Amino acid sequence: MKRAAPTINLFLMAPVMRNPPIYTLHDLHTWVTLKHVLDAHEIMGLEAAYQAKAARQVDREGSRR
Repeated sequence: MKRAAPTINLFLMAPVMRNPPIYTLHDLHTWVTLKHVLDAHEIMGLEAAYQAKAARQVDREGSRR
């Protein structure tokens, strides 16, 4: 699959591009370290897991009715 923006590192930019951003592009250029980026991805993964769990619970409750 061809990437739409091959020069952008989406691993670094994902925390900037989310709403609200975990850190800004300025932060990324001035003080964010690789550890910060890895922590941000862990946070985003946890949020996604919580959202998926909540969606499954809503589906189960809806199917009981």
